[in-house]
Amino acid sequence: MFIVENRGQEIVYYPVVRVYYSYEAPDREFGKPILVFERQPKELFPGETYKDWFKMTLTNPGKHHFTLYVNGKWEDEETITTTSKANIEAWMECAPELVSEDVDSVTCKVNVKNSGSASAEVWVTNIYFAGGEVYDRSSDNNLVNPNPSSLSLDPSSSGAFTFTIPINDELQERIPVDLSNINPGTPIAIKAYINQLKEPVMSVIEMNPIDLGDFSLPEKEIASGIGGGIAGALTYLITNEGATLAEALTAAGMGALSAYVSLGSILGFWIYLAYEGTKPVPSSDLGDNNLIVGDES
Repeated sequence: MFIVENRGQEIVYYPVVRVYYSYEAPDREFGKPILVFERQPKELFPGETYKDWFKMTLTNPGKHHFTLYVNGKWEDEETITTTSKANIEAWMECAPELVSEDVDSVTCKVNVKNSGSASAEVWVTNIYFAGGEVYDRSSDNNLVNPNPSSLSLDPSSSGAFTFTIPINDELQERIPVDLSNINPGTPIAIKAYINQLKEPVMSVIEMNPIDLGDFSLPEKEIASGIGGGIAGALTYLITNEGATLAEALTAAGMGALSAYVSLGSILGFWIYLAYEGTKPVPSSDLGDNNLIVGDES
């Protein structure tokens, strides 16, 4: 659950509320933040609050970082630390974290540590990509194969499995998501089950991301500008007897144009709007209102 409050004196139209997630494994720095939740409430009046929530499976031991942004500005953050109650603990890392059209595979490493006092045999039982099974140890029809097939771990020892998932037509046949029509930047869950643990280990990557580089526009100011333009048109209609809607919109538009000192700024504004139109907005279904594909729990 998170709460966004409008502490200003003006209405805020369509504020962009986003939550980013990054994972810090026991033996590494945390990875790139990935967008896991996004909403745009229609409006927030002064003093009004917007409440929402999302859920996400946290099974890997380590630290899970969540950061809340509103209109591109940092507002809050939360870190959740998980530990393993079993003698065997495992976590997974996958690369690349950004899968674009020119990337043809994702390679994952499942790190396994035996902290118990007895030896243990460990193997991967199943692997899922975006909710579709790509490996089943009991089947001969697998898209991927972990290497090695099993690990013999002595007490206080560790090892790792690796596997590579090809991004191709065969993968598409096995998963319930249309990769050719996926929203840019959609988070995808990769899960691996091992015989010694009840819950899977999981890594989150992004599919078909859009990289805007250093170019961005202040979302809050743009939202305020749109609201101001509407208010300006209404004011023009009220203060000019006999004015038409077209005249009011023209006056408001000229005022908006004067706020942008260059043609580049105007073009950038429209590019920004086009980009925002491609961002994934989750369903209002409260059963699972995060963005991650394949993270059903």
